Amino acid sequence: MLAVVATAVMASATYALLALSIEGPRAFVDELLYFDVASSIVEGDGLMFRGEPYRYAPLYPALLTAALWIAADREVAYQLAKALNALLFALAAVPVFLLARRVLPPWPSAAAAALAVAIPSATYISVVMTESFAYLASSWACFAIVMALERPRVLRQLVALLAISVATGVRTQFLVLCGVYVVGLVLMAVMVPGRRARPKATLALLWPTACFLVLGAVAFLLSSIGGSRRGPLGDYAALWRSYDPGEVARWLVYHLANLELYLVVLPLAVAPIALALLFARARRGSDRDAAFLALFAAANVLLLAQVAAFNSTEFAEGLFHDRPLFYVIPLWLVVFLVWLVEGAPKPLVASSIGAAAALGLPLLLPYSDYTRDDLGQEFEAVPTVLWVTIDSLGPVGRGILVAFTLLLVLAALLLPARVRIVHPAVVLFVFALTAQLGWLSATSWSDIRAQAVPAAERLWLDERVPAHRSVTLLTVLSPCARLAHDGFYLTEFFNSSVERVAHLGQAPDQFPGRASLSGAQVLIPSGGPLGADYVVTQPGINLEGRRVAEGTRARLVLWEVRGRVRLLETRSAIELQRLACRAAPR
Repeated sequence: MLAVVATAVMASATYALLALSIEGPRAFVDELLYFDVASSIVEGDGLMFRGEPYRYAPLYPALLTAALWIAADREVAYQLAKALNALLFALAAVPVFLLARRVLPPWPSAAAAALAVAIPSATYISVVMTESFAYLASSWACFAIVMALERPRVLRQLVALLAISVATGVRTQFLVLCGVYVVGLVLMAVMVPGRRARPKATLALLWPTACFLVLGAVAFLLSSIGGSRRGPLGDYAALWRSYDPGEVARWLVYHLANLELYLVVLPLAVAPIALALLFARARRGSDRDAAFLALFAAANVLLLAQVAAFNSTEFAEGLFHDRPLFYVIPLWLVVFLVWLVEGAPKPLVASSIGAAAALGLPLLLPYSDYTRDDLGQEFEAVPTVLWVTIDSLGPVGRGILVAFTLLLVLAALLLPARVRIVHPAVVLFVFALTAQLGWLSATSWSDIRAQAVPAAERLWLDERVPAHRSVTLLTVLSPCARLAHDGFYLTEFFNSSVERVAHLGQAPDQFPGRASLSGAQVLIPSGGPLGADYVVTQPGINLEGRRVAEGTRARLVLWEVRGRVRLLETRSAIELQRLACRAAPR
C-alpha cells in the first residue's frame, strides 16, 4: 500500500507541474461554468451561473471553492484548481489498488494502480472540469460495488449506495452505476452456486438496496411531473429521447474498437482468456472473482451503451467521445494483469476469439472522423491522437496500424510466459507516447486561446472596476469576431467583477445570457431593460455612458453606464455585427 501511496504522490506532483505549464483554459464554456459557479458559492449566492440556477452535478464546483477561498485572485485560484485536479486524479491509484486486490496479489495490484494513473486521459487535469474528480469518485464507487456484490451486508450496501450517490453528484452520467450495481447482483445470483441455492435469503439481505431504488424512482417521477422546467436530469433532459438501435449498435462497435486502441490492443486480445479464468473461479464458489467479473461485465456493457447512445444523437456532433468512457480503463487493466499473473495462458478457443476481435475491430473505425482539425475532436478523444497521427500518413499509416495490431496479437499468442513482462511494458510505453502527444495538443490549443488576452492583461477589469461594482459583457459575435469571442470568455473567466453576459443576436453557447434590442434600448429576455454598473463591448459598439478603458487584443471596451444600457443610436443586431466586424482587429 505504501508503494501505491508513493505512486500517487509522484503522479500528483508530476501532473501538477504539467498542468501548471498550460497557459489558460481551452474548453471555455465548460471550464467557465464550473469556475463561475464555485465563485458564486464563495460569494454567498449559492449554485448560480450568470444569474440563473446551475443545473448540473454540484460536487465539483463545491470542491473548487477551496481554491477560491485560498486565493481571491482568480488567476492564482485557476492554478490551484489544476493542482487540485492533479491530486484527485492521482489518488485514484488507491481505490484501483483495493479493487485489484480482490482478484490479484499485492504487487500486480500495485502495477494496476500505477498503470491506471498513467493513462493518457490524465491530460484532463489541465482543464477546470469534472473528469479528475469523477475518475476518483467512480473508482471508489466500483470498489464499493464489488464489496457489496461479494457480501451484500447492510453496511456494504449502504456504502456502495453512498459511493454511487457521490459519483453521481460529480457527474450525472454516473446514474448508470445504479444499473451496474443491480445488473451485478443479478449476475452474482446466476454465477455463484450458493446464491442460486438460497435465493430468498439473498433477497432478504437486499432491503437497503430495494428501499434506495424505490425512493430514487419516486423522487425521479415526482421531479418529472412537478414544477421543474427541465426535470430530474437538469440540462441533460434533452437526451431523454428515443434512439435508433442501429445507430446505437454502430457507435457501440466504434467505441469498443476505440477502447482497444486506447488499451494498446493487448488487454482486449487476452480479455476472453482472463474472463474465462475468472468465471471458472466464480463457478467454484469464489465470491471475489464472481463480484469482479459481474462488475466488469455490467460496467462495460452499460457505459459503452450509454456513450454509444449519446453518440447516436445530434448532440455528439459526429465526434468520438471517449471522455465519458475512460472510467472503465482500470477494470480492463486488472483483467489484463489477471492473465499475466496466471502465467499468460493461451487456450485455443478463448485465444482465437480475442485475436479475431483484436484484429477485426480497428478495421471498422471511420478514421476520417478522427481527423477533424478542431478542439472538439482533440479534446473529446485524447487517447486517439496517436492513431490519428499514424492514420494521417495515408495508406502507409493504415498499414502501420494493421501491422502494429497484428504484431501485438501475435506477441500475446506466441511469446513464452517467462518474458510476459514485455506486455505491460509495451502498454506503458504507448501510454506515455500518447500522453506526450495529448499534452502537446493541450499546450497548443491553450496557447492559441490565450493569445486573445495576454497574461499581463487577464485582470484588466478587476483592476479598474471599484469593489462591489459589477460588469456585464454585451456581446455581438459574428464569424469575423473569433478574437473577440476568446477575449470575452477569458475576461469572464479571470475577472470576478463580471456578473452577467448579454448576447445580442445568436448566442455562442447554450448558457443564460440572451438579450434583444428595442430601438437603442437593450432588453433582457423578460422584456425589461438591461441594467448595469459597467458594460464591456466590442470596438465599434458605442453606449450611452463614459468610456473607461480598453483591454485584450480584441480591444474590448469598458463603459461606465450606471443604469439602463442603451446604444448611442438605434441599431439592429445585424447592423451591430457589421460595426463589430469593421472595427475588429485584423
